[in-house]
Amino acid sequence: MFESYAKLGPTSYIPPFQQSSSPSSPSDNVIICLHGFDSNSFEYRRLHPLLSALHTAYCVDISGWGFTDLSAGSSTAATKTENVKNFVLSLCEKEGYEPSNVVMCGASLGATVAMEVTLALGLRRWIALDGQCFVDGVGPTPPKLLLGLGVEVLRSRWLRTLANKISYKDVTLGDEDAIEVGCMHTRREGWKEGIVEFIESGGFRPLKSVGLVRSRGIKTLVLWGSDDKILPPSDRIRFSEEMGAEVVEIEECGHVPHLEKPVETAAIIDEWLKRTTR
Repeated sequence: MFESYAKLGPTSYIPPFQQSSSPSSPSDNVIICLHGFDSNSFEYRRLHPLLSALHTAYCVDISGWGFTDLSAGSSTAATKTENVKNFVLSLCEKEGYEPSNVVMCGASLGATVAMEVTLALGLRRWIALDGQCFVDGVGPTPPKLLLGLGVEVLRSRWLRTLANKISYKDVTLGDEDAIEVGCMHTRREGWKEGIVEFIESGGFRPLKSVGLVRSRGIKTLVLWGSDDKILPPSDRIRFSEEMGAEVVEIEECGHVPHLEKPVETAAIIDEWLKRTTR
């Protein structure tokens, strides 16, 4: 999980869970799954095994989050995107994958990184799982002392518990195991400094890129939980209107379809990938 590919530092990732059912070849779809804000790749613990049985699928920790490099400079918004881009290029070179067959898949804020990498590498397709792609920046930045105190709240158990509860339609899924998985990376040395660095960098600015997805003819699949309580329903419409995305609503599902409805999510992704291969 901790082998280094990216040029900007070690990148933690989860390799394909098992060999895909089809013979491996450089022309296979290669799915790169990215987690959401201040999360880690174990966010894909339910979907990844299902995708790996059908395609070549990796889960990658975005730098400064998860278990990827926490050195100074690794957590700015620009570095997060650059590190994932370099990881993809290095992975393709090492494993013999055809870059044009790479499909970025991002959950929540990870969808912004997935979109930017797709554009930077000239990829043909990408996937958003309740993607957060229509907000620029992180708002006004408080003084560093207050910012550091505020960041400490992010790893508090009560806040993580609340976040889990509102992420699911079925709140019983936001149990102690889910909370523990979401907290693991926050115990790493340098975690707080990494969050502060990201906020001070101004956060992601995806709005300038939204129109490019459509103008370049990039195919976009959006999976959207019908009971998402985190993002406004208008975002779902914007994906369709501004990107020309194919939007599939998943019933009885909250903000995390990859966790709450993994079987349905895997089936929808598989069908779309097969249909849009060329």
